[in-house]
Amino acid sequence: MNRKFISEFLSVHLPVHHRLKLLVLSLIVLVLGGCSSLTSPVKTWTGPDRAASETAILHAPSAVKIKSVNGKQVSDFLLENLDLDYQLLPGENRIILTHETLWSIRHSREDDEPRAELVVSEPVMVTIPAKPGAKYRFDLPQPESRSEAEAIAEDLAGKGGVVDQKGETVAVFETAVSEKAVPAQESAAEQVATSSGGSSQVEGKMGRLEATKTIWGQASQSEKEAFLRWAFE
Repeated sequence: MNRKFISEFLSVHLPVHHRLKLLVLSLIVLVLGGCSSLTSPVKTWTGPDRAASETAILHAPSAVKIKSVNGKQVSDFLLENLDLDYQLLPGENRIILTHETLWSIRHSREDDEPRAELVVSEPVMVTIPAKPGAKYRFDLPQPESRSEAEAIAEDLAGKGGVVDQKGETVAVFETAVSEKAVPAQESAAEQVATSSGGSSQVEGKMGRLEATKTIWGQASQSEKEAFLRWAFE
């Protein structure tokens, strides 16, 4: 989408509030259209970046929402229905997560009635003994109906875990312990990274623009089109 197209598109006669909405969304597309290369994993620690060979990757499907890693909150993202990769430092990584799936509601005819319901589990915890260069993924049941999703959400701690590239289980879900009860811990690699980088080099959470760029770059063409169709409704 280029500037000429946006200019012509916005020239169509529309109510003012629609034109403003289109302008904002068009600018987002213009900025992010060339950002498909930003597909790097989500960083889960503060401090200097680490080489890929020194870290592990955890792949999370769209239904898994990671809330924190080692007591540090993970940034929220503009688009929520995407798979994400998370970069972990070596050592034990304590992850708090929920399982969330969206289901349509039948016979919803009134405009003010919700047409979908989000089924969300209670938070669970999983501790991954990450190794440099390793890749991990979540292993959990795939609900085929809302009732199955609700059953999973009621007892997620007994229904999932994390496996390595060979499919071998390396960690299982446990009932989440309050973050206040368990102080944040840094892996040995993170302690070195933080101390060597100095406080002036410590990075905060990913900003909204950076998060938007990352998610847009990881989205497939169909996901981008679906987002734009929703945004322009």
